[in-house]
Amino acid sequence: MPTVVALLLADMLLAVTGQLLLKKGMLILGPIDFSLANIPVLIFGIIKNFYIITALFCYGIGFIFWLFILSKVKLSIAYPSTALVYVLIILGSWIFFHEHISPYQGIGIALVLAGLFFLFESI
Repeated sequence: MPTVVALLLADMLLAVTGQLLLKKGMLILGPIDFSLANIPVLIFGIIKNFYIITALFCYGIGFIFWLFILSKVKLSIAYPSTALVYVLIILGSWIFFHEHISPYQGIGIALVLAGLFFLFESI
C-alpha cells in the first residue's frame, strides 16, 4: 500500500505541476479567442512553448502512474483521492501567480481535506 500512496501523490503532483505550467505557458502565449481560425495559432504556440510542452510531458507520466494505481486500488478510493489536486492548485496559484484565496476558497479547502480524511479512514 505505501507504493500506491506514493504513486497517488506523485500522480497528483504531476497533475498540479501540469496545470501550473499550462497557466504559465498561456500567460506567455496570451489570450486566444475560441474559433477554428485560431486553432493553427494555438498549435504553433504550443509547439514553441516550453511550459506547455513540459506540462504535456507531466500529464503523460501521470497517466502512466494512474494506470498502475488503477490496477491496484478500487476506483471508488483512487479517483476521489485526487480531490487533493484542487487544494494544491489553489495553493500553487497563490504561490506562483499571486492569486487571492477568498474565505470561501479557504472553507472549500477545509471541506475537501475533511472529505479526504474520511475517505482514507474508511480504507
